[in-house]
Amino acid sequence: MRQGASGEVTRVADIASITRTPREPVAEMAYYNGQPTILIAAKLESGLQVDVWSGHLRDELAAYQSRVPQGLSLELVFDQSRYTADRLAGVGLNMAIGAVLIVGVLLLTLGLRSALIVAIILPIVTFATLATMNVIGLAIHQMSVTGLIVALGLLVDAGIVMTDEVGQRLREGVSRLKAVQASVRRLFAPLLASTVTTALSFTPLILLPGPAGDFVGSIAIAVVIMLSWSFIVAITLTPAIAGRFLSADAHGGGIQGRRLAQGFAATLAWAIANPVKSIALALILPLSGLLSLPSLTAQFFPGVDRDQFFIEVDLAPGAPFPQRGK
Repeated sequence: MRQGASGEVTRVADIASITRTPREPVAEMAYYNGQPTILIAAKLESGLQVDVWSGHLRDELAAYQSRVPQGLSLELVFDQSRYTADRLAGVGLNMAIGAVLIVGVLLLTLGLRSALIVAIILPIVTFATLATMNVIGLAIHQMSVTGLIVALGLLVDAGIVMTDEVGQRLREGVSRLKAVQASVRRLFAPLLASTVTTALSFTPLILLPGPAGDFVGSIAIAVVIMLSWSFIVAITLTPAIAGRFLSADAHGGGIQGRRLAQGFAATLAWAIANPVKSIALALILPLSGLLSLPSLTAQFFPGVDRDQFFIEVDLAPGAPFPQRGK
């Protein structure tokens, strides 16, 4: 409506027909299975678990189906939780495989008792790490669980060294209490230095700025937490268990006196007798990796295969955009 200088009023209806209809031509169109569709996207809030939240959403959609007007249908087109559950299940499987391999190597190299003592570290440190992550607000997602997998092989090092030290003192005839005390006193500083230096090597990932730091920083945080707990357990619980349950048998266990140990001893003797050749052999793998570096693709986020694809069409300015079927 517009009013003139002399007071006359002109309405839009006086010069045009006004109707309420869909916009023509439409600015955007959505189709699902060949039918015009209205797409509604729901974004998960921070702090919620996607699989649990999606379960509630599916229950709500099922309950609302009886109230959908005739001629319309309500369907869930895309469910992100399926991919998330599959990825987390794969990461969990990898973690289980890693733990089994670690325990297998421990049984082969340390013997039954020593291997079981060191293996106890895995669940204790893992649960302590998860509790710490919950306290500091670090969510359990694919990247943080990946950090736990990375730290699996690192967290047993301190336990192996401590268990071997206690066992060696017991085989020398030292009492169990004194063996534990002497082992902790001797290895406290070296294990602390080893833990701190390894943890500091992951600090650049924690301090990495921007979205990249937000994405991969959780890996480094999980590793640092797990290493810290492994050190605490290695100087407290591990020597106590080792001092109580390790045998004072002078022969020990594991591969000692077996063919594998003999082969290792022979290899070590050859390396000492031929230092130049042994250094050259040790440099083969690092140099091969360095030479192959230019052939690698620089890509921060790896590709992910999904049963979907996205097509975006940009038309020329003024191009007609007819309705489907016209």
